[in-house]
Amino acid sequence: MCGSRRLDFIEDGIDLAIREGALADSSLTARKLGTISIELYASPAYLERCGRPRRLEDLQRHDLLAVPASGPATDLAELRGRKGRRLDLAPRFRINDLLALADLAEQGEGIAALPRYVAKPGVARETLIRVVPRATLARLPLHAVYPSRRHLPRRIEVVLDLLRTEIPPLLR
Repeated sequence: MCGSRRLDFIEDGIDLAIREGALADSSLTARKLGTISIELYASPAYLERCGRPRRLEDLQRHDLLAVPASGPATDLAELRGRKGRRLDLAPRFRINDLLALADLAEQGEGIAALPRYVAKPGVARETLIRVVPRATLARLPLHAVYPSRRHLPRRIEVVLDLLRTEIPPLLR
């Protein structure tokens, strides 16, 4: 299951979930897997056609792509420039699918605010380039969460061990 709807572990029959961002207080147990960096990416074709932004203030003249704002970390309108002035950026597209957002950026539709792990394949293929490299828009914790239990099922322990070893390299 994926999406932005909060799942009910008991009602939905879920053993384990991966959550990005700050966690609300709950009865769930959480294990931090790493930190996600949100950065800006665009295709070489877009940058050739529209120019390469050098500072966050330059984004006001560009087509921006983002996920729907769910808080300050994902709201481009909350970005501030060098002097602390709010930039009031308005994305051209907002889409609730990170892979589709990356695809739009690779197709030259604009500059996307993406987690590094989502942009990594496009960067490797040279279909995405990081823009404004000194600007990281947000750093969000990544957690594995599961119902608090005294005796964690072995299958969950195995998955947690795998996540702890495999996730951190993906986030670099």
